Amino acid sequence: IVDLLVDVPLVSGETAFVLFHCEVQGRGRSSSEPFHVRMYKYACLIALRFGRPFTTLAIRTTPREPGEQTAYISECFETRITTTYRTVYVDELDERELLSGTNPMGIAVAAAGRMLAAGRSEPKRLEYAKGLLRILRGRHYSMDETLRILQFIDGLSNLSLAELLAEFDREMDQLFKGVERMPIVRTPGLTRYFKKKSYEWGRNEGVAEGEAQGEARGEARGEAKGGRLKAIEMARKMLARGFEVDLIADLTELSKDEIESLR
Repeated sequence: IVDLLVDVPLVSGETAFVLFHCEVQGRGRSSSEPFHVRMYKYACLIALRFGRPFTTLAIRTTPREPGEQTAYISECFETRITTTYRTVYVDELDERELLSGTNPMGIAVAAAGRMLAAGRSEPKRLEYAKGLLRILRGRHYSMDETLRILQFIDGLSNLSLAELLAEFDREMDQLFKGVERMPIVRTPGLTRYFKKKSYEWGRNEGVAEGEAQGEARGEARGEAKGGRLKAIEMARKMLARGFEVDLIADLTELSKDEIESLR
């Protein structure tokens, strides 16, 4: 799941094999199989299966351990085996450089580094998440890109305290101004936020629709009332001129009793 072997097209027209390995297990893995040993085994498997040269990039999500080896070296009598590979430690990346460009992955990787630094502290994770949301507000990504990054940030921050969630929601409100429909999201935090917003949108639509219906009914009542007053005024004038009650009733649509009461 976390290993990716990619056949990369080069500008020369050739292709190159690249093994991307993201180490997510962190510390506590069996000491009988250190990381550099596993990287050597991966190299052997790729060589046996494909018979092609390749390069390797290892991404470590935990800090560098003291004395950690970043190459596999084995010597036995006159045989020497060496496997070296490029290793990137997320917490050692330059955040300013990550956030200086427009690549959305820069924000995602910066989020990983910040959450590693925050550790188990929810208030720190909240502050880091809010800072990333503000950066995201200044970018002009598509809704799809924005939601992908947000789901990554939400999954990493993993907030549970009610007061922190409310503060996070207020920051989200600034990001989603003008959005009035629930997008498809997969992380618990964003699902909770957009469900709450859906209730607000539905309530607002209901209030607006109710107000519009009320105005329409009020106008109709007003028109009806105005029409009745005109009919009564006309009936009075016709009575004063001696018109028959039956004729007045036909012309004004008032009842005969109503017309008689106007005398």
